[in-house]
Amino acid sequence: MTKLKSIISWMPCLLFLASMAACSDDSTSSGIALEGPDIDVDPVMVRFNDAQTATVSVSYEGKWRAELSDDSWCSIDKKEGTGNDVITVTATGGNRSELQVAKLTIRAVDHPLLLKTVQLVRSGENFYVDPLEMDYGLGDDMTQIVKVGCPGAWTAKLSDDCTWCTIDKTSGNGVDSIRITSHLSLNPANVADATLTITSNDNPEQSATVKLTYQEKYLHGSLITLNKATKGKGINLIVTGDGFTEADMGKDGRWKDIMDRSLAAIFRFEPYASFREYFNVYAVTAVSETNEILNDTPSNTFYGVFYEQGINPGTRFNNQNFIVEHTPIKGQDIDLMDVTVLMVINDDKYAGIASVAGSPAIGMAAVWETSDNPINLPENMFPTLIAHEFLGHAFGKLADEYYTRGVRVTEENKAAYKAAKEAYGHWQNVEFTDDPNQFDNPYWRQMLEMNYPGVGVIEGGIYCGLGVWRSSEKAMMNDQVQTPYFSPVQREIIYRKIHELAGLPYSFDEFLEWDKKNLN
Repeated sequence: MTKLKSIISWMPCLLFLASMAACSDDSTSSGIALEGPDIDVDPVMVRFNDAQTATVSVSYEGKWRAELSDDSWCSIDKKEGTGNDVITVTATGGNRSELQVAKLTIRAVDHPLLLKTVQLVRSGENFYVDPLEMDYGLGDDMTQIVKVGCPGAWTAKLSDDCTWCTIDKTSGNGVDSIRITSHLSLNPANVADATLTITSNDNPEQSATVKLTYQEKYLHGSLITLNKATKGKGINLIVTGDGFTEADMGKDGRWKDIMDRSLAAIFRFEPYASFREYFNVYAVTAVSETNEILNDTPSNTFYGVFYEQGINPGTRFNNQNFIVEHTPIKGQDIDLMDVTVLMVINDDKYAGIASVAGSPAIGMAAVWETSDNPINLPENMFPTLIAHEFLGHAFGKLADEYYTRGVRVTEENKAAYKAAKEAYGHWQNVEFTDDPNQFDNPYWRQMLEMNYPGVGVIEGGIYCGLGVWRSSEKAMMNDQVQTPYFSPVQREIIYRKIHELAGLPYSFDEFLEWDKKNLN
C-alpha cells in the first residue's frame, strides 16, 4: 500500500521540496478491498396481488432505519433495527383495483448515504407498470428498464414529441420489460420531458404512464466515455470522485472540469501519451450530499472517503462495486485485476494514496488547488499527483523510491517485496542488491550494460537508505517537483505493462527505439 501524505503546515516545506510528500509502502497490506460496509435487502421488489403481507430481510452490521415513500396503501411493522432483521410489509388501504407503487428505503444510521431500496407494487387487477418515473441527464446513452404486467396483450407508445429516447418494443403479452434508451448525445440541448404509455389491449382503461424527465446535469450513476480505445484489447481505466455534490454536476460544472483535468493528466506523461489509442477511460458520476471530508471517520459522502489522522485518505470506502457496475465493463469477461480506478477527492489538501493489491487497483488523489494552499509550490501539481499514485503505483505497480538516510531495509520487508515481485510482478523499479547480475529486472541490467542514459544503481528506496537500490537519482516516484516524469526503468516497466494488457507483442529493442524521444 502506498501513501502520499498531505502538507499541513509551513514548517515541513523545505523537507517536502527536498523529498516530495512523504510516502510509505506496506507491501503486506492488501490495500483497498472491494468489500467494505454494505447493507443488503431481500427481495428488492415485492408485488402484492391476493397476498396482503410480505417480508423483507435486512442485513447490516450496525443500526438502520426504514422509511416508506407512500404509506397510503401499505405499512411496515418497524422503522428501525440493528443488525440482521426482518420487516413485515402489509398492504392496507387504497383503491385495490388501481396500480399502486411505493419505495421502502433502508438506510444505515452511521453511513446515511449507504442505503438500499425495495420496490413495493400492488398491481390492482393484475396490471402493473414499474417504475412510473425515470430521470435522464448528461453523459453517454443510458438504458433503463420498465417492468410491465398485464393479463393479456398490451401496447407501449412514446409521446409524439419525444426525440431523445427510444424503446426496444411497442407491444407485448403478459409479464415483460421495456428498455428505454436515451440518445442525448445525438440531440440538441433543451430537450423536453416525455412520457411512455402502456395500455392493455383487452381493457383500455387499464393504462399507466411513465414520466421521462430530462435534466441538464450529470445524474448519480451516469457515465461519460472520456477516451475510447481504437486499437488492441482496450485497457480499462475508470475515474470517479467523492465529495462532489449536486451543485457540481452542471453541464460546465466542477465535476466535469475535474474529469477533463484528470483525463489530461493521464495522457500527459509517457509512455501513456504514446499509447492513448489503446485505453478506455470511463468517468462514473457519484453525487454526495456534502463535500466535507472528515478526519478519522467515514465522511457523509457517497463513498465515505476520510483522512486517517487528518493526513492520508483512508484505505477503505463504501459502495466500491458501484464504480464498475456503471461502466461497460460490467458483464464482460474482464479480469478486474486488469482494471485501474482513479478516485478524485473534492478537497484542497495535497494528499493521495494507492492500493495495488485490490481488484481493481485504486489510485486516489485530492483535487489540490495551488491557489488554496499556503505553500508556494509549482502549479499543476494535480497532474503529477495523479501520475505518482494512479499511473505509477496503481497501474504500473511501481514502488516508492523515497528513502531515509541511515535506515536499513528489514529482512521482513525485503521478503514481502520479493514475494510480491515473484507472484505479481510488482515493484520492479527497486532491487535488494547492487549486483546487476542478481537483479530481478533483467531489462534494468541490460540498460546498465549498454550505459543507457539516466540509468544507474543508486542506494535508497522504499523509505530505506540502506539495503535497497533504485535506478535514477530522482524521478516521478520520489520527486514530482523537480523531475515530473518517469525514469527510463520506470518507463520500460509501464511500457511493458501496456503491451501486456493491450495484447501487443513486447520487444525490449522496440522499447529502446521508442524511448529515444524521452531521453532529454
